[in-house]
Amino acid sequence: MEYFNRITPEYIATIERGNGYYKIRMELLSDDESVVGEISQDLSFDMQGQITINYEQIVRRSCSLTLIDVDGKYLPHQNSPFWINRKFKLWVGLVVNDDIYWFSQGVYYTLSATSSEHNLSIEGVDKGAALDGTLKLNMTDYDYIINRGDTVNNAVQSVLALNMNAVPLSNNPIAYTNDKPVDSAIPIIDIEYYTQVLNNQIQVDANNYLSEILTSLANGYGAECYYDADGHFVFSHYIESAGYQYAPKLWEFNDLSSFFEDVNYNYTYDGENVVTYYTNSSDAETKNVAWTAYNTNPLSPLCVTTGIRRAPSQEMEYYKYFEDDELNTQQMIADCRSAANHYLVAHSLIGMQLSFNCPIIPHIDVNKAIGISDSRTGIDSGIFIIQSVTIPLSVDKMNISATNINWLPNDMSFEGEAQIIERS
Repeated sequence: MEYFNRITPEYIATIERGNGYYKIRMELLSDDESVVGEISQDLSFDMQGQITINYEQIVRRSCSLTLIDVDGKYLPHQNSPFWINRKFKLWVGLVVNDDIYWFSQGVYYTLSATSSEHNLSIEGVDKGAALDGTLKLNMTDYDYIINRGDTVNNAVQSVLALNMNAVPLSNNPIAYTNDKPVDSAIPIIDIEYYTQVLNNQIQVDANNYLSEILTSLANGYGAECYYDADGHFVFSHYIESAGYQYAPKLWEFNDLSSFFEDVNYNYTYDGENVVTYYTNSSDAETKNVAWTAYNTNPLSPLCVTTGIRRAPSQEMEYYKYFEDDELNTQQMIADCRSAANHYLVAHSLIGMQLSFNCPIIPHIDVNKAIGISDSRTGIDSGIFIIQSVTIPLSVDKMNISATNINWLPNDMSFEGEAQIIERS
């Protein structure tokens, strides 16, 4: 029996025993991402390669792997599976008795392919690469404008539905056709963004890539945007650090187990703990405002008591919510405060991590919680959030890098001060 993206006690027990046998599966995808072929026999965990996942906007996953190509059937050419803009999906499976538990590991574009003797080495990058310029795709030919008053959901969906006018290559079923959207897969968008209205117009100049529009939306409305393990574009609200307390843990690690080896703690403290957001309207009737936020979390290495590490001030566009000037001023202060708090959450993740090696756990992913106990450092059932994962496509162990949530600021540990800028 084959199971897909399913966790059972039998699956967990097999990993815990440390005697699991792993398999790799590659699905060849058409333009609309239907499966048109499968490769498993010519993939092996004896070959070098890896999957790398980083907690970032737009592009999170990359991969490298080697195919056994005795008959030259994978040799790159215009009608082969590994050519310009061709896509594939990877799965890593754990054999449990007579069953296989498969876990999706991303949908990738072929970034490069190198043929040598009877092997084909492939580099892949996830679908975000079609948005950020990595693949030189989806550049705007003209200024792209999203009007104030539209919903965030409609704005995201309209970008992904743009017709980028691909040129047909051949009658091959995995070749591209005319009149195709940027992404035909259904995006996953948090329900709050179905009613969240854009306060300000967003404009991206011609000759920029579409990722600039999506990251502008994400940064403006407290979201992260990326492609998940099944190739769906995700636009979801950032989890505040306090929310991680209630997140389910994907695994419990401790220093008494072989699941927690080669541990390195990295205390670089290169984040920021103070930031000011301000408005700069030229309207003579407008009272510009500012909010300065401070990380006052006593458990954070970046608490302001250790010294001020100020970020550059960030300008926000002034928006007229109310006719009443006083109400509008208070709303803009609230907007500046929210943006400043969000900035400190994002920039306090930098440089406060531990990394370790462990056996391959296929369901592990970034921005998920794990538990760690380490008697050497006095950590007892600490909650850590995964920042990066490297899954070797070989017999080696995987590497995990994670951040202790106690080091992160949250809404309960921010202090700040408002300023109303009067015109002289």
